[in-house]
This record gives sequence, structure tokens and C-alpha cells, in this order.
Amino acid sequence: MLLLSALAALAFQPSLADLKLDNRHVENFIVSQLEMSGGNQYSSPAIPKVAVDLYKAMNEQAKVAAVKQVLGVAKSMVMTGTLLASRDNSIARQYGGKDYGIKVPTMAEIKKMPAAAQNTAQQRMRMASTVHDVYRQEFVDSLRRGVEGDLRGAKYQAQSMPTMKPDPKEKVKLLEAALAVPVKNEAEFRRKVAEARLFAADISPVGLDIEQLAKEGAQAVYDEHSPKGKIKAGLAQFIALSAKVNFAATTVAKGDRQVFTNPAMERAPGGVKFLYRLGKGPTDAAVAFAKAWLAELP
Repeated sequence: MLLLSALAALAFQPSLADLKLDNRHVENFIVSQLEMSGGNQYSSPAIPKVAVDLYKAMNEQAKVAAVKQVLGVAKSMVMTGTLLASRDNSIARQYGGKDYGIKVPTMAEIKKMPAAAQNTAQQRMRMASTVHDVYRQEFVDSLRRGVEGDLRGAKYQAQSMPTMKPDPKEKVKLLEAALAVPVKNEAEFRRKVAEARLFAADISPVGLDIEQLAKEGAQAVYDEHSPKGKIKAGLAQFIALSAKVNFAATTVAKGDRQVFTNPAMERAPGGVKFLYRLGKGPTDAAVAFAKAWLAELP
């Protein structure tokens, strides 16, 4: 996850020169972690021995200061560099995603809601996804051909399966209404197509704000693929991971390594053990940093 990777990659600033590393190496490492892991990796980061030795030699105050400095540099690299702008362009081209600054709940957040709220949120997500599929198609001519195919299918259903749900005759009407919109009126055409597609998905389009749904769909796609979404997920997971660390746990020598006397800690993910070695004070500082960063994100 991002914070663990940052702490490892930056190798506690004093060691960078010794390792012949600079901020470009660090930035490339963090970018690769963001794009590859999605903030969901719990393995312990690999830290060069020289960095480990330097860190161990620090007192508690120096360790806390080092952690704050490391995370500050990592945040600056991620949030103020060219990474986000380049990724935004890529996400728009590949997936039709765009950041409208809208709060769209993730599936993980939806699962934590009460049953009734879950159903409402899932339905909204489904509607937004259906509308987004219409609005993300770059070429209107291609979209029109697809609607013409939909109309042929709806007419066949109206003749051979007139009692099916949703009503194929109503689908025919909605699709014909969409195709009746002049080509030059692209916005109205897309809105009509979206209404027809919603109805085909057994969702009544009456009273729905189609443009808002299109934005929510684009935002959800953006959140899924953007480093911003991965950062948010990684920060939240880091905070949750830190709560699993038992800093009072003890270790004993077993062969050429130290093992925890507490079986739960010995079975813990690598990230938990990494934070144990980082220490309670530095970990608390990292958690405070993560919470503050998370609060800044939309």
C-alpha cells in the first residue's frame, strides 16, 4: 500500500545518497505501486539494509521526524506532480471517466449500509453505469447504428413476445423517439438513448436526471481507475492495518531470526510486522498523517 511503499522506497532520506538514489527513483517506485497495487498490498516492503541500520540508530524523536518527512515528500510527489494529470487524460480516453468532484459510494461502502439503503445505492449505481455506457461512446454515428440494432430487436420482441417485461412495444416507442432526434442535436439524442436503455434494463426513466446520472457514472469509473481512488483506499486500509499491531508483543530468537511469542502476531500480514518494527510513535505519526490526508480528499 502507498504509505508502506513510501516509507520503504524513500529509505528514510539520509540513506538515499548512500544508495545512489534520488527523488526520481522514489517517484517512479511510488507511481508503479499506485498503478499496480491499487492500495491493497499487505506484504512487508523491502528496505535496503543500510536504511534499516540508519533507522535503528535513531532515537524515537528522530524516527517520528523521519517518518513525517518521508510521508510529506511522498504526498507531494503523488499529488502535485504530473502523475494525476497524465492519468486523468488516459482514464478519459480509455474508460470515459472524468472527475466531477461528485461523491459516489464504492461497493465496499455500499455493503456497509443498511439493507434498504444498499438496495437504493445499488440501483443508483446500476442506472449511472447504464447511462455512462451511452455517454462514453465517442462517435454518435456508431451509437446511432447500435440504437438501430436495438430497435430491430425490440420490434421482433413486440411481435413474437408481446407479453414480456419490460414491454417491448414501449421499448420500440422510446428507441424510435431517440432515432427521430436530428443528428446535430447530439445531447438530446444521447439523453433519449439513455432513457431507452434504462427502460430496457427494467428501470423507469421518468423523472430521472440523465445528465447527472452520466456524471455519476463517469465519476465512478474515474474513481476506480484514478490514483486518487487508490490513494483513498490505501490510506483507509493503512489506518485499519495499524489497528492490528500489538506493539507490546515480544519476540524470541528462533534459529537465525526473531519470531513473535504471540501466535496472532506471528500469523499477521507482513504490513503489520513492518509497522511493529517501525515502532509505535512513528506508526502513530503515520496514522495521523494518513487521516489528515484522507480528510483532504473529496
